[in-house]
Amino acid sequence: MNLDATAKVYRKLITSTPYRAFMVYEKLTEKEKKKIRIKLNQNNIQLPFTL
Repeated sequence: MNLDATAKVYRKLITSTPYRAFMVYEKLTEKEKKKIRIKLNQNNIQLPFTL
């Protein structure tokens, strides 16, 4: 996954409804999930579901 795609997914997770964000997150690979988790932690953002 390139950086641009990661940014798109990240933006989608933050801006969409909790259910939609969860569905997007579930489709990611473990490596992609780890990148997203790190980015969320760096920015102190909590998602409405447990990662």
